[in-house]
Formats: sequence, structure tokens, C-alpha cells
Amino acid sequence: MRPAASSFARRPGVAYAAAPDGHELPVIDVTNPAFRVDSSAEGVEALRRAHFAEVRRNRLPAFLIPVMLRLLARRSLLVRALVKPEASYLGGLMTYALKLGAENLVAPFDHPVDHRIGASAMVTSMRVRLQQTAELIAEALTAVLQERPGAALHLVNIAGGPAMDSLNALILLRAAAPDLLAREVAIHVLDLDDKGPRFGASALAALQAAGGSLAGLEIGFRHIAYDWNETAVLQHLLRDLPALAVVAGSSEGGLFD
Repeated sequence: MRPAASSFARRPGVAYAAAPDGHELPVIDVTNPAFRVDSSAEGVEALRRAHFAEVRRNRLPAFLIPVMLRLLARRSLLVRALVKPEASYLGGLMTYALKLGAENLVAPFDHPVDHRIGASAMVTSMRVRLQQTAELIAEALTAVLQERPGAALHLVNIAGGPAMDSLNALILLRAAAPDLLAREVAIHVLDLDDKGPRFGASALAALQAAGGSLAGLEIGFRHIAYDWNETAVLQHLLRDLPALAVVAGSSEGGLFD
């Protein structure tokens, strides 16, 4: 499907990729100030206080909450997804849109209600989690990759959606030491939902384009249909990876506070 015509002003220095519905969405890069959040201990504590303040300020009688959510869902695609997701879980693409931040939202996630949700402390905490997970992956891999310059790198992302933590771990590694990724690199996304991984592949292509954070790198991206209850799929994947490969696993996209 061809991307829908863009009717928004692109932010300078931000990559954009086509989503499965044809719209274009910004590609999160935690090294870019447009997406970076304060993940320090002080910043997280301030976020915690802000969250409880929001809960107190927005408290409603229990009988009004379903009515209010139904009304908001008519206007906001994000609220609609939260109230009535396509499956028993929130899909990878909707979860990704929440992590863009209010200032980066574009159609079809650009209603004023969406901006309020994107600016909330609860949603900002999801951005912190993504950033911290990417940093932890990159930190854990740095020494190993330095010691094993010829080993392939395989990132296994469980319930990963677009696998944005894996992509950003690679961005951080590339920024810190470009030669570390001069090797075979592959991302394996295990997820029931295919929309998130499809956007992830598109986002990777945008990052690999000229001037992108991963430009010039050969990185494989593979989606594997996966159910948490059928762990044999994960076992087979790990068994089939090269014996001498460096393997890192994560599940940031499948976790909630």
C-alpha cells in the first residue's frame, strides 16, 4: 500500500516510515532530542509524582468512567484502541503511537485528546521504559561485541511489535562505536500481531536510508508469528541460531507498568 499523502510538517532531523494503514509515522530515535526523555532517578521520581497528581485531578465517579471513555473513543483513535483493542492485548502499532510523545503525534493520532494522552505521565513512563531498555541492551552488548568482532549479532524481541528497543539499541551502539556493527546483524520479532513488525521493517528501512542513524548497515528484520503459550517457537529459533553468535533477548514492547 502506498503511503497516504502527508498533510503535516515533518520535523527536521526525524525519519518517517509508512505504517500498514498507509499513513506515515515518525521513527523513534532516542539519541534525537525530539524523542529523548529524562530517565534519570530524579526524572523518574518527578514522573511518579506527576502520575499520582494526574490520577487525583482526573478522578471521576465509577459510573461515569465507561460513559466518558465511550465519548472520548469517538474522537480519539488511541482511546478507542485502549477501550476496545483489536485483540485481548494492545497491538504493537498502537503501543508505538503512544510512545511517540505528544509533540510527535501525526494523523491519525493527532486529535487533541490524543495529545493529552501522549503528554500524560503514564504514557511518558512508557517512553522512559523504551529508552532505558535500549540503553541496557546496548550497554550489555558493548563489551561482548568488542571481544568478538567477527560474531554475528542476533536480537530476539518477544512480543516486540516494531522492535523499537532493538532498533534503538543498534542506534546507540552505532553512535558509541560505529565499528561494533561491522558484522552480520539480524532482528527476530516474535509477535502474534503483524502490524507492529511491518512498521518495524519500514522504520528500519528509513533508518538505513542516506543520512539515517543506521545508514550503510546491513540488518535483517524477520517477523515470526508467536504465542506466549507456545514456547516451542522460541526454542526452535534459539536452537537454529549460529552457535557462535551473540544473542540478546528483550520484551519491552510486551510489558506494561
